[in-house]
Amino acid sequence: MMSCTSLQSVSQFSEQALASTGEFDRSAPTFQHLCEEKNMMEALRMSQVQRNYQGGCDLALKADTVVNKMQQAVNNYLSGLYLLTSNQRLKYSLDPIAEALQTNTQLGVKEEVVSAYQQVLELLLRSSSEAYRRKKTAWYIEQAQAPLAKILDQLIFIMDTSLREAVEQQREMLYLQTKELSEGAASILEKRNLILSYAQQLKEYEHQCQRLDTYVAILHQIKAGHGDLFEKRQHLNKEESLETLVYYTGRLQQLQRDFEKIK
Repeated sequence: MMSCTSLQSVSQFSEQALASTGEFDRSAPTFQHLCEEKNMMEALRMSQVQRNYQGGCDLALKADTVVNKMQQAVNNYLSGLYLLTSNQRLKYSLDPIAEALQTNTQLGVKEEVVSAYQQVLELLLRSSSEAYRRKKTAWYIEQAQAPLAKILDQLIFIMDTSLREAVEQQREMLYLQTKELSEGAASILEKRNLILSYAQQLKEYEHQCQRLDTYVAILHQIKAGHGDLFEKRQHLNKEESLETLVYYTGRLQQLQRDFEKIK
C-alpha cells in the first residue's frame, strides 16, 4: 500500500511535468508559422504582394496537428496521473484518435506511435472510476510506460530534428536574402536598416532554437522520470524512490525556469 507521502511525490512530479511542457505549448515555433515566413521571404525577394502567405502550407498545418495530438496525449496522461495521486476526480473528456495522427509524410509518424496514442487514451478512459484509481496507481503507471515512451521518443525526434531543421532553413534563407538585399541597397541608411532588421530576426531564431533545446530536455526528463517511476512502481513508499522523484521534479523546475528566461 502506498503512503500519502509517496503519492504526493508522484503527484508533484506529474504536476511539474505538466507545468514545464505548458511553457513550450504557449511559445513554440510551429511548422505552419515557419512555412508562412518562408513564403513571405520568397514574396519579398520576388517583389510580389500576396493576399496571404499560406499557400503550400497544408502539410505544415497537418504536421502541427499531429504534434498537438501527441502533446495532448502526454499532457492528458500526466493530468490523469496527477489527479489519480492527489485523489481528485478526472474532469476532462477524450475524443477518439483523429485522422490527423495517421502516418504523416512530413513527420514520418509510424503506426506504432498511432497505436501508442490510442493506448494512452484508452487507459485514461478506463481509469475514470474513483475507487479504481485509488487502488490501481501502480497498474496505471505500468500500462502507460510503453506507449508513453514511444510518444515521447517521437516528440523528441520531431522537435530535435524536423522542427529544428525547419528553423535552421529559415535562418539560412534570412541570411541569403539579407545579403542579396544589402548588396543592392541604394544608400548606407537602407543597408543599415536591413542589417538591424536581420539582427533582430536572427535573435528570434536563436531563441526558437533555445526553446526547442529546453523543451527536448524537458521531454527527456519526463521520460526518464516516468521510466524510474515504472521501475519502482511497487516500492514507491521507499526513501530511495521518493528521492529519485524529488530529483526529477527539481530538474523539471529548473528547466522551466530556464525556459522562462528565454525572451
